[in-house]
Amino acid sequence: MSPTDANSASQPEPTRAAERHTILIVEDAPEFVQLVRAALERAGDYEIEVASDGVEAIERARSLDPDLVVLDLGLPGVDGIDVCLRAHAHWSRRRG
Repeated sequence: MSPTDANSASQPEPTRAAERHTILIVEDAPEFVQLVRAALERAGDYEIEVASDGVEAIERARSLDPDLVVLDLGLPGVDGIDVCLRAHAHWSRRRG
């Protein structure tokens, strides 16, 4: 066994995480959902979920615990700012 083989044998091979990152798109306009989804699919291998209003966004964010949220601020009903504040409060309680 050469010194190079010995070094490589002692260090573990880097592995790709089996779990895909989850991205939640919150948007009420289907054409923007398609645009953002297409860009994310080209950028990497992500689990992409969609919510079309603020109430659904809050529920999905709490249940999915996504790695990233792409959030429209001008949602009907519960707006994006309120969604952000409620999701942040939920995650802060869980982590702290």
